Amino acid sequence: MYTAGLAGESTLSDAHFDSETGNLNQMGEQKIQMIFRNLPESQRGLLIAETRDPNQNNQRLEVARNAVREWYGEAYASQVALTGRVPEPASGAKVYAVNTRYLSNLPSPTIDNSAGGGGSTGGDTGAAGGSSGGGGSSNGN
Repeated sequence: MYTAGLAGESTLSDAHFDSETGNLNQMGEQKIQMIFRNLPESQRGLLIAETRDPNQNNQRLEVARNAVREWYGEAYASQVALTGRVPEPASGAKVYAVNTRYLSNLPSPTIDNSAGGGGSTGGDTGAAGGSSGGGGSSNGN
């Protein structure tokens, strides 16, 4: 599951390319940067979701490789490949629904009062009054 999730998060699809020019759009550039800056080196790689048009696939592959080559070097440019898996885009409504279900199932926060004390109950904090009289005897002399 982890590998499938990582592949999905590392895949560029139609949403990451300008439909007119075929170049990366801002979201595509940011996704590449997120992948190559945040993932451990052993997991860095970029996948391009295949379309039905082989020419478009080749163009997207080359555009992505050039961007990776320019930003991170030739070694990483070789880690850009096509994939037949197309990530399912999640709508804002779907993300909201998933998050709402998750948050609604969390237990209510509680404060454990069983440890007791720590507070002051008030009272006299001064010294006990009294006189320290000097000695004399009280037996009647």
